[in-house]
Parts: sequence; structure tokens; C-alpha cells
Amino acid sequence: MQYAWAPALGPESEDRLPPPSFVNRPPTTLDLPPPEPPPRELTDTEIGALVTAATEDARLIAVALLIGLTVEETIALRWEDVDVTAGAIRVGGTDARTLPLDEPMHALLTARQQPQAKTAGRILEKPAGDGLADADVARLVLFTAYDAKLDRPQEVTPSALRYTFISYLLRQGIRAADIDRIVGRVPDTELLAYMQLNSPAAWRPIEDIERVLPALRKIIAAGTG
Repeated sequence: MQYAWAPALGPESEDRLPPPSFVNRPPTTLDLPPPEPPPRELTDTEIGALVTAATEDARLIAVALLIGLTVEETIALRWEDVDVTAGAIRVGGTDARTLPLDEPMHALLTARQQPQAKTAGRILEKPAGDGLADADVARLVLFTAYDAKLDRPQEVTPSALRYTFISYLLRQGIRAADIDRIVGRVPDTELLAYMQLNSPAAWRPIEDIERVLPALRKIIAAGTG
């Protein structure tokens, strides 16, 4: 039955309808919003000042973020995950991987472990024995940036430290496929934005990528790490 207010659709009417592929097409990169501005990237001088001014816990957190651990992985890190003999940190979770236990992280963990003979439990804890939360980490980083007298300390966040390290890897020419093996998964939109800002002249295999930031090497050489 055809109602008067709904005229029949003939072949000529169907020509005026958009094709189904247009109506239901998946979004493309043109439909995506522009990427958010990247976090602040710290200079070598700022990294040195930050790590030097940090308290024991804040220094460990800063170095952990500057070698590829996320905030969540840092606060979840346990003594059982650290193999001093093998020189490795075994990161668990969804982005499980093994990171080399290089300096200055090796010295920081050894100094913290020996006086307390720690072999189990969380590495970072509050005085009452509770684990740290994301907000605790952000607070420690912010206060350390302030104590280090860095400009605009409110911009010095855990994300800024992580971005600083990722940018260092990208500038060396690390392949996108190898990023996850060091820093865990980076959201696609973020990684594409970072790669555009830090495009190297040539790609290099992961074995040729230096993982210790120049600022941390200076601290090691000075014996203050």
C-alpha cells in the first residue's frame, strides 16, 4: 500500500540517494581532530637540575620515566622485578618487556636495596607502607621542578619526562615498530604526532639506539646519580 505522502521510489529516485558506502563509511584521518600539543620537552640542563634537586623517591621516579617506564609501571615495580645480576628490569603488565638495568638506575636501586636488605615488595611506598598513586607521582615531579628552579614548573609533568625520552629515541632514528619494546604502547595518534616533530634522516635498528639520555650520562660521570 502506498500512502500519498510517501511517493514511490523509482529508478530515477534511487539515483538521487547517496550510496550506502558514503552513508556508512568509516571515519578517515581527515575526520579525526588535530592532535593535542605534545608535552613539554626538557633540555639536558633541566633534566640535570631536576634529578640533582630530587629527593630519593622523586629521583627514582624521574629516572624511571626517563628510561622508558610509565607512571603505572613505576609505582607497580617490585624488587622481584629487578635482576641485579643479569642487569635487567622485568616489566610486567599488558606491555611486558625487559629493560636493561643501566646507570644511574642501577646505582639508585642498589643504594636503596642494600641498607634495607630488600628482596620483595614494592620499591616505592609511602611511609605507612601504602603504594603510590598517579597523583602522588605527579606531585613529586612538580615539587621537584619547583625546587630545581625550573621555568614554568607546572609544565614539568610525568608526561613531559616520558615525552622527553621518546623524543630522544625518535631523533636517533628508532623504528616505530620498536618503540613499544622500550617504552610500552604509545597511542597511535600520539606516536604519529611525535614522529612528525622528531623525524630523523634515517632509520636505525634498535640495537644501535642509545637508551641513556646525555643528561643522565653527565650525572653518572659526575658521580651524583
